[in-house]
Amino acid sequence: MLRFAAAFPNRSRSYVQTSTHRFNSRSHAAETSQSLVDTIYSPRARLILEFTPANSNTGQKLPVAIEKSFAPFTSAVVLLVQPLNGLFPSRMILKLNDRRCGNRGYDSSDLPWHPSVEPVLYKNLREILRGARENGFKCLGGTEPRYGIVRTEGWEKEIEVWGEKTRAWRTEVRAYHLLQSLQGTVIPRFFGTVKLPLRAPPAMHAVTDFVPGMLLEYLDAPSLEDVEVGVDVTTTQAECISQNVLAAYRCIADLDCVEHWDIRLGNILLRPDRTPSIIDFGHSVLREEARHTGMWRVPGSGDMKEIRRRLLGRDAGALPW
Repeated sequence: MLRFAAAFPNRSRSYVQTSTHRFNSRSHAAETSQSLVDTIYSPRARLILEFTPANSNTGQKLPVAIEKSFAPFTSAVVLLVQPLNGLFPSRMILKLNDRRCGNRGYDSSDLPWHPSVEPVLYKNLREILRGARENGFKCLGGTEPRYGIVRTEGWEKEIEVWGEKTRAWRTEVRAYHLLQSLQGTVIPRFFGTVKLPLRAPPAMHAVTDFVPGMLLEYLDAPSLEDVEVGVDVTTTQAECISQNVLAAYRCIADLDCVEHWDIRLGNILLRPDRTPSIIDFGHSVLREEARHTGMWRVPGSGDMKEIRRRLLGRDAGALPW
């Protein structure tokens, strides 16, 4: 039997102290972003989404009420919402890849978003689209300098962040389509994509016009990061759950189309029947049909030993695999 229960947290005194230290060590940018989410996406606020179902190309207006936001978050804003019309579940997850919120780069010193940047962004973006300014942004269809460039202007940062978050959104949407047969079990159900308008018409470009997102199944379930052995589950149950987690990753690997590359306990939810549901596919590697299997895989991904190692982290070496 695999000794996998050690992957689950143990809420010892040292763990609480470490968690408190990590919380108190959050960067100013992260705190600012959380405050921004609380302001823009406050509980009971209503949003009018442009919703396109997963099995259709026809969009529709969908009003939703925000129940709460989930924290901590990384790149995307994750909200629990209640649809106000239509044949939908009473509660769903609204995931928004909002360039204004969350992680805006790998450098902790990255500038947080501020409303004052929007007029400057709009002006410069309009000049790029008209050809009055050089387009050095790959995400806008331009050509970036061969050796890269350091973006020093706030409006330039906004375009870069938009490009990265839009890429993650497209990847995750595509991943849910490719893994359709696993929806509702190994992964949550995917209902469709959304656009949250940012400004009134006339439209100019997606950078300034809307926030892309998606509607997903809401699971009232903890992540494995929050499950304690000896409190929430027994050691025997933890071993069984661990086997189910590996089985879930095998199901994804067997479809031979998506490599889930953000493998961590926080991205595995535990359903009420103690089966896992894997989330967060924005940084996945996707297989295109024309590519040969042996050429597209990320080294180590899809390997059960590698998955164990990444879930267990530094504790992996102490376990007898």
